[in-house]
Amino acid sequence: MSVTKGSSAVIHSRSIVSNNLVSLALDFTGAAYQPDENHLFNLLQTILPKLLNVSSFALSMNTPPNTVKSSLRGNSAAPGTLAFAFESRWMVMPALRSCTLQDSCLHVSFTNLFARHPFLSTLHLHFANFDLFPIPDLVTGGSLPFLREFTGSLANVNTMLEHWQTRVSVITVIGGRSSEHEFHRSSAQKLR
Repeated sequence: MSVTKGSSAVIHSRSIVSNNLVSLALDFTGAAYQPDENHLFNLLQTILPKLLNVSSFALSMNTPPNTVKSSLRGNSAAPGTLAFAFESRWMVMPALRSCTLQDSCLHVSFTNLFARHPFLSTLHLHFANFDLFPIPDLVTGGSLPFLREFTGSLANVNTMLEHWQTRVSVITVIGGRSSEHEFHRSSAQKLR
């Protein structure tokens, strides 16, 4: 199931919940109406625990920076926000193998998402405000032993190769200014 790019229709959780669903893509990048954080939180909290067979999940948004600030309380995510959803125990898709997350502003933590989905084989991360610098959750390192394909800015590709235990064999570099630079030698050697 995919929400049409640019669609302004309100998503109702009952309309997309199905045991047969294997792929869910929510794309609000060109939408005249992007659901607010609380609506997305409620939607995900309602449908994700029921989507046991979803192996591919994509969430693409265009979150305004002023919205991001209101979703945080100090260093913690405010309840009822997308950031809080990503930290919640119910944010689990047992069959998940492919994950795409795209937004104009990074404001969620991936630590719990990665820990709860160790069988990810494909990961696409694109956040416009983390083009030159790596996403903080990637810098800490970790293990995604089944990860074969990674897409991200050059800074995130280098960080993934240097700090994570993976079996990445397919890399796609996306982004603006940082993609003009060459790969670090250590990253290029890791690919061999």
